[in-house]
Amino acid sequence: RRTMMAQGQQAAQQPAPSAHLTTTIVDLSDLIVKERCHCLNESASKPMANLFIGDDRLVCESEDDDQLLMTFEFREAVRLHSINIVAAADDFAPQTVKLFVNKPSIDFADGSELPAAQEFVLDVDDVAGDRVVKLKMQNFTYVNLLTVFIVDNHGADTTRVATIKFNGATLPSTNMKEFKKLDEAKASFGFLPSFLRWIVENPKQTPPPSALVSSRRRHDGRARTLAEAARPDTDATKSSCTP
Repeated sequence: RRTMMAQGQQAAQQPAPSAHLTTTIVDLSDLIVKERCHCLNESASKPMANLFIGDDRLVCESEDDDQLLMTFEFREAVRLHSINIVAAADDFAPQTVKLFVNKPSIDFADGSELPAAQEFVLDVDDVAGDRVVKLKMQNFTYVNLLTVFIVDNHGADTTRVATIKFNGATLPSTNMKEFKKLDEAKASFGFLPSFLRWIVENPKQTPPPSALVSSRRRHDGRARTLAEAARPDTDATKSSCTP
């Protein structure tokens, strides 16, 4: 069984960040879309949903072996600073962990073969509630999905995790609801996206007349095309009415 990774891959363990470090680093738990998170190899009686209850006695446990593959979705793009994996300090605690960014359909084979955004090893003392693993922020600057692949533990047949918390910051002007609105507008009206995008990207400014005129011109052209397509053929109508 794997013991330790190379020294360069050993996790940097630090106390959990507090408010006085920087106001931009916060607990991002409220931004997790819980109903869109999922886990491979979870026990039916101890599923991933237990991670969000806030009771360390309720755990997420693996089913067939010691591996877990958990994917977390955020409500908007975030920049991750650190991760806090909480578990009991025993053989069931996670040991080797890999993190993958924005990989929506990753499976165990991918987790074993693909390069991770970061990989680290946890000692049994590193899974306490006040311990975090600081992340390489250059690899986590724009995160919508984060997959946590627990490769092995400290010797038990299954792995148990009580809580996983992410610390970081939201990104300005990256509210995914706005992009969804743009996509819906694009699907319905071809002239809207560029104008709406300007409004979203410049929320505190008045759009220049040129932007509005340009959008209106495209709209009018589209409207005329649709009207012409819907207008009946007058010549054909006259001929059909001639006795």
